[in-house]
Amino acid sequence: MLQPPIRLLNPIVFWVARLRWSLHTKLLAGFLFVIMLFLGVVGTVAYLASKMEERTLRVARLAEEVARAGRIEYAVTAQMHFRAMALLTGDPSNDEKLVGARQDFATHVGYLEGLEDAQGKGILARLKEANIPFQLSGQRVERFAQNGDVSGAMKIHLEEEHPQSHVLEGLARDLVKVAAARRSASLQELGTERQRGYRVAAAVAVGGITLALFLGYLLSWPLLSAVGHLDEHLGRVTRGDFSKEVVVPNGDEMQGLATKANEMMRELARARTALVEQNAALTAQARRVEELNRRLEERMRHHTSDVAKIHPHDPDSTLPGYAPLTKRQPV
Repeated sequence: MLQPPIRLLNPIVFWVARLRWSLHTKLLAGFLFVIMLFLGVVGTVAYLASKMEERTLRVARLAEEVARAGRIEYAVTAQMHFRAMALLTGDPSNDEKLVGARQDFATHVGYLEGLEDAQGKGILARLKEANIPFQLSGQRVERFAQNGDVSGAMKIHLEEEHPQSHVLEGLARDLVKVAAARRSASLQELGTERQRGYRVAAAVAVGGITLALFLGYLLSWPLLSAVGHLDEHLGRVTRGDFSKEVVVPNGDEMQGLATKANEMMRELARARTALVEQNAALTAQARRVEELNRRLEERMRHHTSDVAKIHPHDPDSTLPGYAPLTKRQPV
C-alpha cells in the first residue's frame, strides 16, 4: 500500500484528505492557487525589471548630464576661439559661429536646469552668475569691433572676456566631475540592485516551484493513498478474504467509493455464505439419498435370499403376497 514518503507532512496530508470537498473542488482550488502563484512570480519579475529599467534610465540621464557639462566647456572654449579668429581675420563667418556657440551654451545650461543634485545646482547657479559678466564683456568687445577699434576690442577680450571664460570652463569642469561622480554612484547602485534583483527573482522562482510541488504533494497523496487502500482491499476480496473492510478517511468521492466497495464485499460474503449453505444442504441430501439407496439394496438382497431359500428350483415362484409370474408367450 502506498504511503506518503514525507512523514513530517502526514498531518497536513490527512487534513487535506479529510476536507469535505469534492475532488473537483480540490483540484480547482489547486489550479487557481498555481495560477495565482504564477501571476505572483510574473508580477515580481516585472517589478524587478521595471526597477532595473528605472535605474538604467537614471544612469543614461546622468551620462547625458556629463556629456552636456562637457559641451558647456566646449561651447565656452569655442566662443573664445571664434572671437579671436573674428578679431584677427575680420571674417564675418566667425561671428556667426560665435553666435552658434552661445546658443549651444544656453541650450546645454537649460538642459541642466533639471538637476536634482544640490551640489550640481549650486555649481550651475555660479556658472549662470559668472556668465553675466562674460556676456557683458563680449558685448563690449563687439561694440569696439563694430566701431572699428579692433585693438581696443582685442584688449577687452584679453583682459576681461578671456579670463572670465576660464572661470566658466572651470565651473563646467566641476559640473562634469559632479555628474560623473553621480553617474559612477548610480552605476554601482545599478550593479548592486541587479544582483539583489537576481537573488530575489531566484528566491521567488525557487519558492514558487517549491510551493507548487508542495501543493501537488498535498493534493496527490490523499488520492494515491485512497487508491492504494482500495487496491489492497480489492486484492483481499479477489482472494476470497471478506474479513476486513477498507477504511478511507477522505472527505471526497473516494470515501463514497470505499463505502460501495465495503457493501460489495458484504454482498459477496452473504452470497458465498448462501452458496456454502446450499452446498451443505445438497451434500446432506445427497448423503440421505445414498443412504436410502443403500438400505433399498440391502432389503432387495434380503428378499432375494429369502425367495431363494423357499423355492430354490422354481424360477416362477413369487414372493409371499404376490401373484405368480406368467411365462411370456412367444409372439
